[in-house]
Amino acid sequence: MGKTICANCIGETYLSEHISKTCQVGECDFCLGTTKAISLENLSILVDEAFDRHYQMVFPQPPHFDQPGEEAKSAIMDAAGLPEIAAEGIRTILEDLYYDQDSVLVDEAFPYSADMYYSEISIDFEHLEWEWNQFAQSLKYETRFFNSIGYDLLSNIFNGLNEIESISPNVPIFTAGPGTEIEALYRARVFQSEDQLKAALVYPDIELGPPPRHLASAGRMNANGISVFYGAEGKESAVSEVRPPVGSEVMVARFTLLRPLRLLDLAALPQVSPKGSIFDPTFKNKLSNFNFLKKLGQMMAVPVLPDHQSHEFLVTQAICDFLASNSKLNLDGIIYPSVQSGENEKNVILFHKSAKVELLEIPEDIEVSAECRDYAHGEGLSWNNYVITETKMVNEQQSEKTQRTYQHFQKRLESILDLRNPSLSIDPGSIEVHEIRSVTYPREVNVVQRQQSSRELGDEADMPF
Repeated sequence: MGKTICANCIGETYLSEHISKTCQVGECDFCLGTTKAISLENLSILVDEAFDRHYQMVFPQPPHFDQPGEEAKSAIMDAAGLPEIAAEGIRTILEDLYYDQDSVLVDEAFPYSADMYYSEISIDFEHLEWEWNQFAQSLKYETRFFNSIGYDLLSNIFNGLNEIESISPNVPIFTAGPGTEIEALYRARVFQSEDQLKAALVYPDIELGPPPRHLASAGRMNANGISVFYGAEGKESAVSEVRPPVGSEVMVARFTLLRPLRLLDLAALPQVSPKGSIFDPTFKNKLSNFNFLKKLGQMMAVPVLPDHQSHEFLVTQAICDFLASNSKLNLDGIIYPSVQSGENEKNVILFHKSAKVELLEIPEDIEVSAECRDYAHGEGLSWNNYVITETKMVNEQQSEKTQRTYQHFQKRLESILDLRNPSLSIDPGSIEVHEIRSVTYPREVNVVQRQQSSRELGDEADMPF
């Protein structure tokens, strides 16, 4: 009768629990205790199945080369958390199972032989790439709404995101808000009309916050008509992201986060890995999903040229719609690298449910106005200084107020009737107006070479297609 080993002598958690749940009580030949135990023959089957999913054989190299991987016994011992004697016993059982007389005769190694090495493989996601390409094509050219292919695929990819175990200080689900690394965000808006700019200075909470839904245009992370908050960690990034033309003016302000918000950090995905065991038959699929998820996070932040935005943004919009409505993940938004400012700068999108800005309290008897004062500074140079004035009106002057136009009253009323809880509050003292006088593009210059060649008529290169 073969040897048995108990669950207590197996260091790999999943494997130990599996034996405790499925095996009978028996005497362990390693600790001599009596508890749930499994024969080495049956355990070798589980080891072989796990190695088939997660390891590859590395044939021995000459002694003067660095040998990748581990010897079969050591690989089994480390993977399953076994005593050395038990690992060698399993290796011997599997060696006998895969014994190949022909290989022995020509002095070649075979599976689980004493001189065979094993290394972990990187789980591929080719099947997910194919499914993703099918989804992207379907979304662009076939079924844009109620796309069941996309829902099933996204559910599969993002399933278990909450269970990811970090292997670095970064985590994919980041909490922003009071007392955290991200307590505020900057937001900018381009103006090419001084009158519109002055109106925005009077009502910055409305004009610099997310637009009303009927004015919300499609962007990288939102579809047309869905109002979201695009912000940046720094004011310079916020200005860069709106791509202001030379001669325009950019209004930028700081928005304080009023409550904790859960954000998916795309840049942190490559530094994390999912929990699981190689002895769990479903773990390989988890690894495949997550390896693809890392690539997907990079794909969502790549630059998209204006001519291609209407089609290419459909996929990122669909992802954000899925994440915004996923009750299990319960996300408020996404952190992603700045396309305009570089990888070290981060942008944030807050989904519609978390994109409401708290209204400034302006008493009815206060008239707010804005003006631009032009100051000369020698040799034809000048600068602008914007002044916001709050004037207390007496009763007979109430009818003379002109700043609160119908358009602003309508936007303010929509915000009052909006039942969402505010997540952001604008800091009026942080408002700045940036005059765009020039734009510099970091670039790489590629040399174009011209060359000459000749060929005789009748060459295959001259054949028509």
